Amino acid sequence: MNAETYNKTIKDARNYMTKRFGNVQVGPDKLLNAILGDAFHMQPRSWGNHKRSIALLAEKFKHHDLAHKIKQLNNPAVENKEHPTQPKKIKKVSNKDFKKILISAKTADELHIASAIYLAYRLGLRPSEMQKIEALKNGHYKITTSKRNHAGERGIDRIVKANDEATAKGINKAITNLEHVKMKNIQDNMATLMRRIFPRRKRRPTLYTFRHQYASNLKAEGYSKKVIAYLLGHQSTRTQENYGHIQSGRRGETIISPGISSDEIKDLIRDKHTAREQRMKERLLNQNQLTH
Repeated sequence: MNAETYNKTIKDARNYMTKRFGNVQVGPDKLLNAILGDAFHMQPRSWGNHKRSIALLAEKFKHHDLAHKIKQLNNPAVENKEHPTQPKKIKKVSNKDFKKILISAKTADELHIASAIYLAYRLGLRPSEMQKIEALKNGHYKITTSKRNHAGERGIDRIVKANDEATAKGINKAITNLEHVKMKNIQDNMATLMRRIFPRRKRRPTLYTFRHQYASNLKAEGYSKKVIAYLLGHQSTRTQENYGHIQSGRRGETIISPGISSDEIKDLIRDKHTAREQRMKERLLNQNQLTH
């Protein structure tokens, strides 16, 4: 864990302790019971991160026995099947819904939402990357990644190129529109707009829906796994499998290209597919040898 991730984790744990207990000193049993109780109001993965952050804070203050006990806690909500359920995310958006959303956003004067959708759909940006895109020369743009793995290591930054002048103008306008706006507010406003547009639906589009649709479009265009991984800001070809689907893609919607050469992309992106296929071949070979 790097220093930045460590400090953020400690800060999250401190904020929790202050919000939950104030300035009152709390004993180990009370703290453990509080953490267990939190499980019934949190998603399992979020609770696991929550538990680890408090254990890290305990270790910081040399309470090693307490930290060990916190780490050993099992999620009671999962065991009792009482944890909150989370609906599956929508990973595609039809042309009809896409047009309806954009028209509604413009009618409601929600230009910030329209700009965020544009960057997610046309460049595959994560919401946290939309204010980290930098215009370079000749229609090129640098996207600073916001992705970190479990060890706190940053993902890859990427350079993309607008395929024509109209695309560059659209990107520049969207960047300007989002300059002084909090992305959290945009996401909240978009959720409100989606409820208004699709009141009867249990699952509604988010900005990540348009990132998934972007990946589907890339697959429909026939881009290689390494190029798709690069354009999505992934370090390996394995991760892009979780994004989009070729059958949901629309050809002719891709308006940007990688801003670096194919050789540079090959050096940057790990080909997890090749390694996995090799392991599968080895397993099949071993099974055949055992059979004969």
